Amino acid sequence: MQRIIKSLLAATAGLAMSIAPAHARIESNTDELLTLLSETGIRVTVNDPDHCGIGYHATYQHRGLQRQMNLCPGSSVDAIDHNAVRHETWHAIQHCVNSARGTDMYTPVQTDIDMLVDAVNQHLSVETVNFIKANYTEQELLLEFEAFVIAEVGTATELIEIYNEVCMSNW
Repeated sequence: MQRIIKSLLAATAGLAMSIAPAHARIESNTDELLTLLSETGIRVTVNDPDHCGIGYHATYQHRGLQRQMNLCPGSSVDAIDHNAVRHETWHAIQHCVNSARGTDMYTPVQTDIDMLVDAVNQHLSVETVNFIKANYTEQELLLEFEAFVIAEVGTATELIEIYNEVCMSNW
């Protein structure tokens, strides 16, 4: 288990530090990522009125082993929706890592906060940072900063690989 976590931390640092900044983008294998999540026990809902219309493009929820991702693309799917899937997938990975480590669920994967701050400064705009600060609790900030960075720099393919390595061994 320790090897998997070290590998994940290295992958996270590599993603956050080595890929040029990107903007929301459509990726051809986002469907493959969603299928993987669904087939491995994460209930995926789309435009569920009980979970949409709250100002978010998507949410990830968990209660113990019950996990759910709620996607709210509206009438059409665009690059922002693909970005939201990557973001919420990272929250699922954070959940797996924290469960394996036995750490608080509000602990980011990258525990070196200086590295996380560097990644935020390198890959997120001032507007995005201000949005996060205005819309999330202090307890959620590090998780959200990490998920926003990964959604920007990570690909669906990379998230599939990380999810398979980390989450499939834990569930």
